[in-house]
Amino acid sequence: MTPPGTNFALSATGANNANSDPQETTNYEAGTKWDFLKGRLSTTAAIFETKNSNTFATDPILGSIPTGEQTVKGVELGITGKLTPDWLVFGGVAYLDSVYNNGNAATSTSTAQTGANLPLTPEYSGNLWTTYRLPFGLTLGGGAQYVGETERLDRNTTAAVGRTLPSYWLFNSVASYEVNKHLTLRVNVNNVFNEQYIQSFNNNGGRFSYGAPRNYVLSADFTF
Repeated sequence: MTPPGTNFALSATGANNANSDPQETTNYEAGTKWDFLKGRLSTTAAIFETKNSNTFATDPILGSIPTGEQTVKGVELGITGKLTPDWLVFGGVAYLDSVYNNGNAATSTSTAQTGANLPLTPEYSGNLWTTYRLPFGLTLGGGAQYVGETERLDRNTTAAVGRTLPSYWLFNSVASYEVNKHLTLRVNVNNVFNEQYIQSFNNNGGRFSYGAPRNYVLSADFTF
């Protein structure tokens, strides 16, 4: 449980009201793991349900408001390890079904958000990264990241207005060269195709932040 009134700036209403009920969280999860290729490659799968009750959110119009109950059900799949001694792979995908189960009938605010998706929670997301080491010390690799549409919910006394960030793909690459057993040189190219995307936004206002454009990182690893 998350107790109320844990902020020093206590208020008569909202999450900082010492008389508010504590937020309660219940989580159920089941998973499995399978190893292949003599243990070099591991795969995982999990299903889960998380339920939060007595929750609060910061609304751009009404301030701190009770939002009732929130539920997230999901599936996660993962893979990590080596397909061959020189071929490394790492990845995962996730599906999240999030919902406001009910509004708060005890207040005068609208229950318009009932049934809506939770803000800042993409339904689909995933990533894949792989590298391959060539015989002469050169390693090449690359990967992709996907983030699905992300919602922000504005709630007032008459309606709920959803604002959605578009989904996006990002692609990254790497090349490294082992000069000797003590020195490895590496160059990373992030956001290879210079995708313009919104990385995050503020659920308490209209501000958002763009993600980084294409960029290059040169590095050297020394061992002794």
